[in-house]
Amino acid sequence: MKTKATVSLCMIVKDEEDCLLAAIQSVRDVADELIVVDTGSIDHTPQLVLAAGAKLFHIEWTKDFAAARNFSLEQAASDWIIVLDADEVLEAIDPLSFDKLLNDSQVEGYFLRVLNHLDSTTSASKDQVVRLFRNRIDYRFEGAIHEQVAPSILRVNNGSGLASVPLTIHHYGYLKDRQVSKEKFSRNSEIIRQELKRGPDNPFLLYCLGLEYYQQDSILEGLNHLTKALTRLSGNEGYFEDVLLNIALGYLRLEEASQLIDFLGKALTMYPDQADLLYLRGLAYLQQSNYNQAAEDFAESLSIGTTQLATPCQVNCLLGDAHQSAGNFPEAQDAYTRALEATPTSTYSIQQYIELIRKGYPIDCLFERTLLVDNWPKAESWQVLLPRMTSMNSELYLVMYLLSFYRTINTPPFCHQELSDINHLLQVLEYSVTVSNSDISQKVARQCLVLALKEIELCRRGLMKDAALRNFHVISQVNTTLKKAFLILCHLADCKSKLI
Repeated sequence: MKTKATVSLCMIVKDEEDCLLAAIQSVRDVADELIVVDTGSIDHTPQLVLAAGAKLFHIEWTKDFAAARNFSLEQAASDWIIVLDADEVLEAIDPLSFDKLLNDSQVEGYFLRVLNHLDSTTSASKDQVVRLFRNRIDYRFEGAIHEQVAPSILRVNNGSGLASVPLTIHHYGYLKDRQVSKEKFSRNSEIIRQELKRGPDNPFLLYCLGLEYYQQDSILEGLNHLTKALTRLSGNEGYFEDVLLNIALGYLRLEEASQLIDFLGKALTMYPDQADLLYLRGLAYLQQSNYNQAAEDFAESLSIGTTQLATPCQVNCLLGDAHQSAGNFPEAQDAYTRALEATPTSTYSIQQYIELIRKGYPIDCLFERTLLVDNWPKAESWQVLLPRMTSMNSELYLVMYLLSFYRTINTPPFCHQELSDINHLLQVLEYSVTVSNSDISQKVARQCLVLALKEIELCRRGLMKDAALRNFHVISQVNTTLKKAFLILCHLADCKSKLI
């Protein structure tokens, strides 16, 4: 009978009482041993380590992360080692699937995906790092900062032995409150500069220093170090693509659209299918009001489908904006509708529907094209937003109501439940329209809108009571009223919804 492979969690910590237990808890189902090395905590971290059932060791901090890591490895007794920081959490995995990875005799270590959660316009950045590897004395970390174990594994195995695995580590250390509380910039930049004195042309250290400045919003300084790193790279490094991407982000933050487009043109010759590079170039073209070119890049980025810097909803909204600015209204509506499908409560998409009508887009086209959408959001998707109506413009949600109601009565089979769900939404929205403060012209428009909504509600009740009323005359009358109400809303709505 085959013996089950064992795993040791190895961590180094200092003053991590706010997050340590979450990290440990995330590996309880896969780790047989918990090793925690403390480098000088003055909070309750050591007590929490012991309370969690981990083995606690102490080491003097020498400003060398690799030395501390390797000390933790020396304490481990299991067949495999998994490495986490205290501000990281391992995404849940089936223990049986995990055991299968450990029993692959061809693999000495695995690259895991690290998802860095950020305080910026991007929700997260990703990285691939070896964090799961066999416990061998010749597998050790290298580098005083941003230490890595992969080089030693590759060296021992003649360039092989590593594989990628669909495991994700969520890293929260780049969030601003963590950065401030841990004073990471001061600590990390000092270590990097000391290492650069020994090797001033080390591209990896220059890359790391550039990212540290980015975290402090010192974009120009960070970009300078990243550019220096790039000139010292061969193109075969595992982080080469990340250097390109971060240089592009620096130009974007500095609003250097021309330089960004020129840089990305060269980068895309090496990585033509890199969706994030296309997305960033689309943003640069948008800054230059080159709307058709921006639309082309956004569309290609979506077709590749691996964008990490923005969600499909956000990219589709930007694609819609580019088409709308270029006067391509049908294409704009298609993009906004796809955004709404991806994120059913996207208020930005709804606002842009209104803008299209204001600019002369035929209302019949808008209503008819919604019937072609397979995954149109249901009324229940919007009910969750009702408690926020006091701080948000209700006209946006009435637009959604009208479009949803139109689909319900014009799309077979007849859906009684959707009509019932829409009723509650209508009651709240009708009240908000009635009590809103406005000038005389808007009050008249609101009164007309309320009358139209009451007429629509009567038809809704009739359809709920007797499905036989669902005939061409009734549907045609309701459709006409819906479109009139929609036009009134386009006159009333005046909001600034952020693209998020």
